[in-house]
Amino acid sequence: MFLLSLLLLVTGSAWAQAQATTGVIEGTVTDPSGAVVPGAQITVTHVGTGFERRATTDENGFYRAVLLPLGTYRVTAEHSGFARLVLEEIEVTLGRTVRVDAQLKIAPAGEQVVVTAEEPLVAVAQTETSDGLGDRAVHELPTGNRNYLDYLTLTPNVHISMGTDGPQINVNGQKGVQTSFNVDGAGANNTFFGEQRGGQRPVANVVLEAVKEFQVVSEGAPPEFGGYSGAFINVVTKSGTNDLHGSVFYLQEAGALTWSLADNTRWRDYHREMTGASIGGPIVKDKLFFFGTYEQVYNNLNKATDLTHCCTTFPGGVATFTSPTAGGVPVNLADFFMARFGSLESGPIFHSNDLQAFLVKGDWHPNPDHTVTLRHYFARSIQDNGTFDVTTFGRTANGEEFSRSNAFIASWTWAYSPTRLNEFRFQYARDWRPREHVQPPDLPDTSIGPCTALSEFGSTPTTGCISQGGMSGRNYRFGRPFFHPSSVLDEQFQWNDNFTIIHGRHAVKVGFSIYHIRIKNFFQGFARGRYTFSSVEGFLNFVNIGPNFVECSDGSTNAAATCPLGTFITGPVSLYLQFTPIGTNTFDQASNNNFNQDEQGLFIQDTWQARPGLTLTYGLRWDNFNQRKPIMPPDQTLIGQFLADPLFPSDGKVPGYHKAFQPRFGLAWDPWNDGKTVFRLNGGVFFSRIPALMVANGTANNGSIAGTVFRASFLAPFGLAPPAYPDCILGPFTPPNCPTNPAVQPFDPGVVLFSEDFVYPRTYQGSFWVEREIARDWAISAGFNYAHATHLNRLAAFNHPPAVGVAADGRTFYGFGAGPFSSGGTNGPAIFGQGIAQFSGLITSQASSLYRAFTLKLDKRFSRGFLMTAHYTYSRDEDDDSNERDQFSFQYSDPVNFGPERGPSSRDQRHRFSLYALWNLPYGITWTNTFVAASARPRSALCNFDANGDLDANGDRVFTDGAGNYSCGFGGAGRVVELDPGQFVTLVPTLTGGFDTGRNSFRRDDEQFDWSMRLQKTWTFRERYNLIPMLEFFNITNHDNFRFPACDELQSCFLGTFLQIPGDPTRVRLGMRFEW
Repeated sequence: MFLLSLLLLVTGSAWAQAQATTGVIEGTVTDPSGAVVPGAQITVTHVGTGFERRATTDENGFYRAVLLPLGTYRVTAEHSGFARLVLEEIEVTLGRTVRVDAQLKIAPAGEQVVVTAEEPLVAVAQTETSDGLGDRAVHELPTGNRNYLDYLTLTPNVHISMGTDGPQINVNGQKGVQTSFNVDGAGANNTFFGEQRGGQRPVANVVLEAVKEFQVVSEGAPPEFGGYSGAFINVVTKSGTNDLHGSVFYLQEAGALTWSLADNTRWRDYHREMTGASIGGPIVKDKLFFFGTYEQVYNNLNKATDLTHCCTTFPGGVATFTSPTAGGVPVNLADFFMARFGSLESGPIFHSNDLQAFLVKGDWHPNPDHTVTLRHYFARSIQDNGTFDVTTFGRTANGEEFSRSNAFIASWTWAYSPTRLNEFRFQYARDWRPREHVQPPDLPDTSIGPCTALSEFGSTPTTGCISQGGMSGRNYRFGRPFFHPSSVLDEQFQWNDNFTIIHGRHAVKVGFSIYHIRIKNFFQGFARGRYTFSSVEGFLNFVNIGPNFVECSDGSTNAAATCPLGTFITGPVSLYLQFTPIGTNTFDQASNNNFNQDEQGLFIQDTWQARPGLTLTYGLRWDNFNQRKPIMPPDQTLIGQFLADPLFPSDGKVPGYHKAFQPRFGLAWDPWNDGKTVFRLNGGVFFSRIPALMVANGTANNGSIAGTVFRASFLAPFGLAPPAYPDCILGPFTPPNCPTNPAVQPFDPGVVLFSEDFVYPRTYQGSFWVEREIARDWAISAGFNYAHATHLNRLAAFNHPPAVGVAADGRTFYGFGAGPFSSGGTNGPAIFGQGIAQFSGLITSQASSLYRAFTLKLDKRFSRGFLMTAHYTYSRDEDDDSNERDQFSFQYSDPVNFGPERGPSSRDQRHRFSLYALWNLPYGITWTNTFVAASARPRSALCNFDANGDLDANGDRVFTDGAGNYSCGFGGAGRVVELDPGQFVTLVPTLTGGFDTGRNSFRRDDEQFDWSMRLQKTWTFRERYNLIPMLEFFNITNHDNFRFPACDELQSCFLGTFLQIPGDPTRVRLGMRFEW
């Protein structure tokens, strides 16, 4: 009743709709003199299914048919005294408003005129900034994974960056977690991780055989779309028609047709098979249709490890670095692990990426007024050893990644009349993601830092070598990844209802959305412990000598946890973390964190053709984000003792948000009303939900049921040395977890809290574009995109040690002391040991970003056997924290001064070019190509150790005096750092007038270039059967396409996965397809 009342109040000014899965046909009917014809009867008919939509022209001769399923249409216009006009071959694509004007001919009753409609090339009524690929391009362009997401970079303002869990889709300069995925009008995000359902690792999320077309709305999305402040990616799946049609295909790749990687290694035993089939057609002609598809992928290969490190072990067990050129004897870490722990770390590592997926869909048109659709999609993916893909990581540093997703959708469109329509949609979806460590023995997660001299590798990175971002050299990792085992079940119930009314040149859409989300999260982070060692030498010394072995700031070492007067302990263990239940909770109780989230949204919007050639859209959306209550009252948790302190920054709760009002506006102006030119202007406010992962961490690790115990070498003099490797704090490891004792409470455990003033992310978007048809079937466009995001999340340390002075290189020094809420701190607890750790995190909304981009685009519509689209984008993407959802590591250099954090975002690519083209050549041959090129991304110059004494080594950056000298203080003196590619400097101990080099001030060596191609030949027989052999080439030039992790260094990185450093090599694929 509320929605209907609201609708009646605004009918006079009317509100319109967006098209999440459909399109629109509209136009003006005139007589031979050009005068408008009111009262003409319009019938819009889908050629493939017989579906009809009727309309009547108003006093201005204008008509509009909305909610049209995608496909080819026939438009019929008739009025007494005129010949019946039939316009054929009108293609309705996703989200597009097709202008179809009709000029009637005076003639006796019964006469009919049939013509082929001239479909406009320029969408002059479209106000949003969007792009996409149609059915022909989706199914004929080369794609390595048969995944529509592979095509996203062929559209403007889309970037792929390395995120927390793998390749992340960033559109319009926004974080990947701010991107909305929609399939058949229903949400397709995993709300826990803030990514597409199924995750970033699988070969595909929605298999290509099921996709009809997709659209990327980067700017100007109407109020119907909510919940995310980035882009909206819409996918529509195929449906059956009155023609029975189907396909079967088989594709294969093999190692013999695969080139070497950029580091001159090869994929061993590489083999990939992709098979599938589809079928669709009528059950009852013009009434009931079905479509189904199945695809599977089997993908496997072996990759070698490279664990040789240049050290010499001296008598007494003290390891001293010696380069090969100085006669050093290489130490193979694999031999060490085998001899000491019986751990087979070297040799080939088997990697798989298998997928099975199917879709079943039914469409029912009982009469022209009703359309009912039911659809079920299932996908299962398994990646053996899919957690990490770095050659200097041992075999035990990996695990099995698994996903299983289901989505059931039901929709019902009811046309009460030609001007009153209702669209209802329901979805139930679940996405299950277990992760398991499978390689014995069960060692702690062991991260070992790089070499301490450049001479091992020179200026060229070797296999697995990360030479950019900090000290040159390799990073090693062994043991159970700290986030294994874990399991997340994301269940979603979604209801949407939209009511549309067409009134004159207005169309009204008022609607609501309801999300009910159930999260079942099992997570034992750091259950086996995690060691971070500063170097291989330090690791070997710690294991051989014992946990009281320490390294000092003057370069000396000691086996009794002491350093010379005037120096301080710098290693070798910079960090040891271990999961622990709090109070009487068991491991299982502290590991299970189940909760619900609820969201509601209301919107109202209008598309108004103010006059011929001028279309306005405007509307308002409101979203309500409700979060879970605390697991237990905050005053009964560990932090309860601090809640009354006005300096304590959290109330222990997860904030909801109830003021997400989002006005939006768009304009499309065809100044000459000839359908050849359009000026587009749009803007609006967009709020985004936050990933439930943040909610889980901010409730389970807030001192209520679980915490994280912290140890480090610098704590050894106080009796808090890290445990002897590979033991736990309370003794030897007893599978499956480290031992605990409720009578022994953890000393100052770490917690993660939400800031009391946390606000949900929002983005202010705006764009201005001009598009012009320059010749028949050719159009050129240019545009400017702007997106300013505020209240982005940043994990901040609120309990860091107090500043004690200025270090020798000019940085503020914090002195490794106690935080204010730690034992011994200024606001610490009365009982020693019952405070919180200095590394405790506060989830804030202090960060922001700014994206500006200029794009030039050239389009050639398919005609005469040729189709092409090309675009170039120059952009600047700035922010002060680029993390997507990292809740474990701090991304800044100084915990108090965030000013130097402002700079290019980690997503920033200044230049980007893409082109795709399709040629139908003689003799049934089709040749298609895709080209993508992009400039390098930025990075910081890191010290790779805790240079400022704030107990965090992740973001400490190199300082400079502006005169060519660089420093990380005394602890970094003599080390070598690479700034821009190939620019190496040796660090000095002190600087005069030193200052921060700034975040992301340098560039990686990761320019991207990919040219891929498909050649296919179509043999047609018996008129409707096609046999299509095909040959595909990917990365034809074998460009290295380095894929650096989001972390600048792997040693202290807490991301959930790393891909191989070189990108995929040149691959050749052979295939055969049969269609009918």
